[in-house]
Amino acid sequence: MNHHHSAQELDGVAFWENHYGQSERVWSGKVNQVLENLVSPLTPGTSLDIGCGEGGDVLWLATHGWQATGLDISPTAVSRAREEATSSSPISPADGLGGVPFDVRMEP
Repeated sequence: MNHHHSAQELDGVAFWENHYGQSERVWSGKVNQVLENLVSPLTPGTSLDIGCGEGGDVLWLATHGWQATGLDISPTAVSRAREEATSSSPISPADGLGGVPFDVRMEP
């Protein structure tokens, strides 16, 4: 079986930038119901949302007491998550962890 992919398909950043560039908002901005159901009974701790997109889940976690970090490959998605975090208190975006840069970190 031979699979051929375009250069853009193999460039994750370009693919996701194109995806998020197609509309002003891709996701609802609300927490995924499955995540909420699974996490709600837990004592808040530390979470890492890899592929956080526009931040709906990581923002929800942060506003519910979690030390929540969100990572995404798309600068557009990260920018949208940061904007939402900035407008949502009591959380604020941070810029790094121990000198290692990352995309979005929310602290309650």
